[in-house]
Amino acid sequence: MGIPSDMRRGIMNSANEQNTRRRAPTTAVRQTGKSVKIAVDFPAPLYRETERAVRELSMNRSLLIRCAVEKYLADIRREKLEKELAAGYMANDAQATMVAEEFAKLDADFV
Repeated sequence: MGIPSDMRRGIMNSANEQNTRRRAPTTAVRQTGKSVKIAVDFPAPLYRETERAVRELSMNRSLLIRCAVEKYLADIRREKLEKELAAGYMANDAQATMVAEEFAKLDADFV
C-alpha cells in the first residue's frame, strides 16, 4: 500500500514551496578555543574599503570587523535603552508633574 496520489502531490508541492522560499544565507562557523571563526560575504566595494582601512589603521581585518560589530551592537543597546527611558518618562509624566507642583508649594513656603 503506497501513498495516495493526491497526498503525494501535496507533499511534493509543499517540498517545492519550501525549496523556492528565500533561505537565510548560511555562514561557515568554526570554533577554536574561546574564539569562533566565521566566514562573511562582503560586497566588493565594502571589502576594498575594509582592506584600505586595515592598511591605514595598521590592524588586522579580524580586529577591525570585531570592533565594528561591537560598536554597532553597543549603539543598538544604547538606542534601545534610550527608547525605554523615554517611554518610562512619558508614562510617568503626569505623576512627575503633580509631584513637582506639590514641591513647588513647599519651596515657596521656605523662600
